[in-house]
Amino acid sequence: MPRRTEDRMLYLDWHRSDGGVSTVEIQYLLPAAAESMFVLPTKAVHTGTFEYMSRWRKAYPLLTLTDRGKELNVIGQPGSSYYDGKGNLDAVYAGTGTPDELAKAKVKGKIALVTRSDGLTGSERAQAAAAAGAALLIVVNDQPGKLFEWVGQDDGSRSAVPVATLTLAQGGPLIERIRTKLGVEGVPNSPYVYDLVDPHAGRVPADLTYKPKPTELATVQMRFHGTTPYASGEFRWDYRPYRTVAFGLLQAIDMPGTRTDYVSAQPGTAWAEDMLTGPTFNLESRTGIHTYTAGRSTVGDWYAPVAHPRNGPGFWWSDRQQAYAEFNIQPWTDSGTDHGGYMVEGETIAFDVYQDGTLVSSGPWASAGIYPVPDQTVTFRLDLKASRDPVFRLSTRTHTEWTVVSPKVSDPLAMDTMAVLQLDYQVDTNLAGDARGGRQTVGLSASHLPGAVGGGRIQGATFAVSYDDGQTWRPVTLAKNGTGAWTAQFDAPQSGFVSVRAKAWDDKGNSINQEVIRAYGLT
Repeated sequence: MPRRTEDRMLYLDWHRSDGGVSTVEIQYLLPAAAESMFVLPTKAVHTGTFEYMSRWRKAYPLLTLTDRGKELNVIGQPGSSYYDGKGNLDAVYAGTGTPDELAKAKVKGKIALVTRSDGLTGSERAQAAAAAGAALLIVVNDQPGKLFEWVGQDDGSRSAVPVATLTLAQGGPLIERIRTKLGVEGVPNSPYVYDLVDPHAGRVPADLTYKPKPTELATVQMRFHGTTPYASGEFRWDYRPYRTVAFGLLQAIDMPGTRTDYVSAQPGTAWAEDMLTGPTFNLESRTGIHTYTAGRSTVGDWYAPVAHPRNGPGFWWSDRQQAYAEFNIQPWTDSGTDHGGYMVEGETIAFDVYQDGTLVSSGPWASAGIYPVPDQTVTFRLDLKASRDPVFRLSTRTHTEWTVVSPKVSDPLAMDTMAVLQLDYQVDTNLAGDARGGRQTVGLSASHLPGAVGGGRIQGATFAVSYDDGQTWRPVTLAKNGTGAWTAQFDAPQSGFVSVRAKAWDDKGNSINQEVIRAYGLT
């Protein structure tokens, strides 16, 4: 790739079908202790189908250590915190890293260079280095080979000092010098990521070099919104036409922030993204499976206002069978395209479902199953009230009501998506969720879930705003932009918050009435 990277994840994937009922699919993730994978070329497959694929996630190196200009092959350790910064640091040898040895070596503000021993666990060694004030702990293996050991704390949290290891071959000469100066660069949050796949149909070719041109990749300007810095996680899963499941692990990232992603976009390749943030990784937002267009740049907004109840494609949808109906709403869906968002904890939910005027379900989750459902057209009314932990300064509480007209299902094997209307908002804010005060422009759109049965043509909408958390409301005239799309323009204060209330309906009796308190801020 044109920019400096290291492999964050590397896979070998393959698919083999005999053309009948027998299929083998493997996704093999390279373990952290290995650096290379090897694949032998094959002859072409003539019966059934075959595809081999390489998969990379590449980003700027987390930690770079140089000795007199030569880069060392430093190995990050499980449970380690991240070094953040760039410069030259004194490195001092501190024996095996016992508290006494570290104190004698005076490692405060320096790199503590130690030798692994059976006398200390990785965690104990890290705790001792942190207590001595070391800026970075480098552990040299006491035997040939690479060293991987848990260095985090007993409660599962990361070590208080960044920890990495060197092989005996590379670290031994440093120890012999006792004191030296090393170049250090730590970049916990890479400014860019490459998510790459290289599929080969029919055979494994002799040359597996992948060097995509910029026009063969999609560029995604990732914007992670938020007001409080949190240790967060994110990943992008890959899919191929023969594979509807994907494997991968969330990668650490601090939010809020920005990043540029370069993504493979050849025919047949699709992706799905997932994000976790919040004080305890308690707020999730994710997409369904979708594609990117090669050569095109798009913006990926995450946790952007307006967070509101919506059913996203990355979750199961509200549907009806012959005698059963189920509803599913994600209460904290951000304004990213096709997102769905919910909280693991820190929220209060009240969800009531009425069937032809009779309360049939009530509970603390934004989902419900209804049985029995009569063999006829049924009108459901959904009432969802949601509030959340005040650490989230926006969308502090919401109230949404739906009217859903659901035709009967004649086919006993059918599962019909119901016409639960969805609202989406478009507002231009900074990463903290604040728009400039004064004249405001907010986009509003209404739509049904794809393939919904019983949905009609969107007929109209209303819009109102509040600057006192919903105590008083001011109606706003909507300018129509097309079917199911409008623009609201209004004058707001120079500071504070904008709450919104929107309603939309179709010509088949389906409607939505939604209120979001502190939808976005003003600054």
